[in-house]
Amino acid sequence: MIIEDYLAIVIPYMAGAFQAIGVFILAIAGIKSIYLFAKSGFDFGDKDTAVELTKAMSLSLSFKLAAEILKTVTVHSMEEFKVLAAVAFLRVALHFVLYWELKVAHKSEKVKAKVEKNIINKTIDDLDLKK
Repeated sequence: MIIEDYLAIVIPYMAGAFQAIGVFILAIAGIKSIYLFAKSGFDFGDKDTAVELTKAMSLSLSFKLAAEILKTVTVHSMEEFKVLAAVAFLRVALHFVLYWELKVAHKSEKVKAKVEKNIINKTIDDLDLKK
């Protein structure tokens, strides 16, 4: 048996495993996010829940993209390749959108922490002046 025949047998199972892992991550993250959303009192402005779900979606997309990359090894026609390339492109685009959202959330957390630190320092300074 030559290597191409072996890969044609093994790769669909590997790609399926990566796809299943991505679905599992999304399912667990969905359940966790629903719990966090309910715990926050159904607050649509709760950034923690959104960030948790976004991280999971990004990780899931990484596994799904890995599956698409594996599938390119067993492509038999240009038509199949075009479909795989389009799916991979969409997943990469979604990944960048999710990355951008996480970056914005992280930046706002840094700003919030800096403001809180300034408030604490000002309060300490005010207390020192009153003594």
